[in-house]
Amino acid sequence: MPTTSLSQSLSGSMPDPQSPHISRPSFLRTAKRKIKGLLLLPYQAVILANRSHQKLRGQAEDSMQPKSVMKAQSQLRHFTAEIKSATHPFKMLLLRPGYIEDHIAEGGAWEPNLSSLMRFFMKTDGVFLDVGANIGFHTLSIASSFPQAKCIAFEPNRLINAQLNCNIRLNDHLTNIVTYDIAISDRSGDIDFYMQKASSYNRGLSSTSYNYDMEGQDIEKVRVKMERLDEVLEDAVQDKVSVIKIDTQGSEYQVLCGATQIIEKSKPVIFFEFEVDYHKADPEGKFKQILAQFSSCDYQVFLINAEIDQTFQAFDVAEICKIPRFEGDFIALPNRLLA
Repeated sequence: MPTTSLSQSLSGSMPDPQSPHISRPSFLRTAKRKIKGLLLLPYQAVILANRSHQKLRGQAEDSMQPKSVMKAQSQLRHFTAEIKSATHPFKMLLLRPGYIEDHIAEGGAWEPNLSSLMRFFMKTDGVFLDVGANIGFHTLSIASSFPQAKCIAFEPNRLINAQLNCNIRLNDHLTNIVTYDIAISDRSGDIDFYMQKASSYNRGLSSTSYNYDMEGQDIEKVRVKMERLDEVLEDAVQDKVSVIKIDTQGSEYQVLCGATQIIEKSKPVIFFEFEVDYHKADPEGKFKQILAQFSSCDYQVFLINAEIDQTFQAFDVAEICKIPRFEGDFIALPNRLLA
């Protein structure tokens, strides 16, 4: 089957959603027609591509063992980078060496396929929720590309949150970002949070669970505040949410369960990550639980291709969960957008 990326299938007759001459409803009607006819890769081909992506990521992380990591982190340096991969450039202060920071410094972006899809589905004056924002690449990308939109970023790791806010201040022309140093889940209260320190090379693994990939790292268990998205956002904000990104190292299902009111009200496009090894007891059962939650909200879920820009496709849960160390990014689309 030939492959067609979203950008290719939308070329020509697809209007620019940011054009002052194009209304957003008109843009979405066109998007519906184009997405409905999108040629999707067979899921087997995408699994192979994601396998390759995971292998490369594993090699990058495994190349620095704890002792060498500690030595490298003692020589941490700050670098200011101008990111030009988004619609409008922005700056970031990068603490290197670091897994996410090195990718941004050397490749000019973090998760570029994910980032481009989020910009595509973002409404000009909508609300973007970044749950697990880390140092803020996706938040800054959306905020700079959509100055009339509002971006709300959640990052409970106080060290990473400080770096996130530093990056926002570095772009003082962006006044459309709000940050919270809380964890997002399906209930409110306090929760144990396993926080990575600066000595970790990949500083994107902190979680409310002690996961396998924390072994050998400098982790501090702290208590953080936890809230449901439905309780954090006011009704007027909930009505305008157009894109949600969830990357919480294994608690994505809980985040969804705490956002049912927002999802019902605004039917946002939702991006989330799933990693098999975060649910070793029953990864297939956990994924089916996530899919059932989306189905109850009248959504369909697709696997995002890690190698081909703006391409996503149907997938087989059982096959995915058989792949050792599989992790992938997924997009959940409301059926009204696909109708």
